[in-house]
Amino acid sequence: MEASADAGLISDEEYLTAIGEILGCHATRDDWLAARRASMSPNFEVLALVSKLSAQYRVAVLTNNCRLVTENIQYLNPAVVELFVPHVYASASFGAAKPAAHTYLRCLDALGVSAAETLFIDDLEVNVEGAINAGLHGHVFTGAASLSEELERRKLL
Repeated sequence: MEASADAGLISDEEYLTAIGEILGCHATRDDWLAARRASMSPNFEVLALVSKLSAQYRVAVLTNNCRLVTENIQYLNPAVVELFVPHVYASASFGAAKPAAHTYLRCLDALGVSAAETLFIDDLEVNVEGAINAGLHGHVFTGAASLSEELERRKLL
């Protein structure tokens, strides 16, 4: 069900209904948003790196999630909004989920940038491999320190 929602194959309402069935209750949009917000916490070290990057480069988020996340990102994670909006994209909006090449390429189209000029960072190696296979540069995120080193190595910071 999560994979179907991430790929945009089911509507938000179908997703919430399926969640409720799994949990044995009626899951409202507000219930889901409150639970999701409680499960999210910003990584302030990474956000500081993004702040430095955004002074010179366009930064964006591509998340494997349903549209509920991006439509409610201001409520879910205000710290992310400050640095990334309007460039926060849910895979569901592109009809596929990472690591499918289609996901990255549609996101790049929305951003108006080429794969060759894009560095994709993700904590899942499979997603980074998918991005590399789609023509992007990639880095597997393991922490703020190693990300900072990678950005310096690439002369982005």
